Amino acid sequence: MRASALTVLAFAFAAVAFAVPGCDGDEEPKKEEKQGNSISCGTLVCDPVLLPAGYPPIEACCAADGKCGLDGTQFEQYGAHFTETCQPLDQPGELDPEECDASPPVPTEQFGDLVFPGCCTASGRCGFMMNTAFTIIRLGLGCVDAEPFLDGGVPPSCTPGPDGGGGAGGGTGQ
Repeated sequence: MRASALTVLAFAFAAVAFAVPGCDGDEEPKKEEKQGNSISCGTLVCDPVLLPAGYPPIEACCAADGKCGLDGTQFEQYGAHFTETCQPLDQPGELDPEECDASPPVPTEQFGDLVFPGCCTASGRCGFMMNTAFTIIRLGLGCVDAEPFLDGGVPPSCTPGPDGGGGAGGGTGQ
């Protein structure tokens, strides 16, 4: 009985291999096209953020502190014009919807409005929590200063958290 059960199982696996395209040796499996390039920042390997629907990736870069970052030029289409092009990951700060407003909504064609929740940076200025976009794309930037989004405006002051607003970027954005 045990031998016949193993035989049936072996035939089942063989049938699946022949039924699934690319598994029978006649067709080569399709290779996904690589998007973006990982880079080295000292001993760190920094990865780009891959975006859905054919959008180009947000390239990785080495921030001024030698840590991983994201190239901020792609954020210009959403209203952010960073002085430092390479924005470091995990910028400290805490969500603070009471003192800091959310970012102005930026309409997108496929996903609706892009909005980041308000946060308080370690320096005591309001920012935007840019850990995720649309709750599905992991950015990991943390609490980014709001000034690059405000067309020359100055973000309001806020009260940093107990550890200088620290942490690894705080909670998640939208």
